[in-house]
Amino acid sequence: MFDIDGVYNSQNDRIWAVDRSEADIKGGTRQKRKFPQKIMVWLGVCSKGVSPLVIFENGTVDHDQYIKEVLPIALKFGNDMFGNDWTFQQDGARPHPMQNRKNGVLSTFRRSLTRTIGLQIVQA
Repeated sequence: MFDIDGVYNSQNDRIWAVDRSEADIKGGTRQKRKFPQKIMVWLGVCSKGVSPLVIFENGTVDHDQYIKEVLPIALKFGNDMFGNDWTFQQDGARPHPMQNRKNGVLSTFRRSLTRTIGLQIVQA
């Protein structure tokens, strides 16, 4: 996660000035939120290109939202870039290991796999 407002260590913010009035002119006195609004994004990147950006305005993602908003884009991007010669690998972020997420991934990709190459997926 990154933050362009620098809320994580505000002690590193410095303004070099001769006196307080000069510092105020350079922005020494300003108001800012302690916790600015945040957004979460998802992006797929590979050697052949970059997927469309998915923006989650409310800042958090649950498994239903991930299945509905991310997986269709990942599937379309993968198929458009590589045809049938690709795999989808998640990074192990907190929501990913959830059983519901696993089932959503399987159901989303199962439809594509059975349609394109006739593959049947067997769950262990």
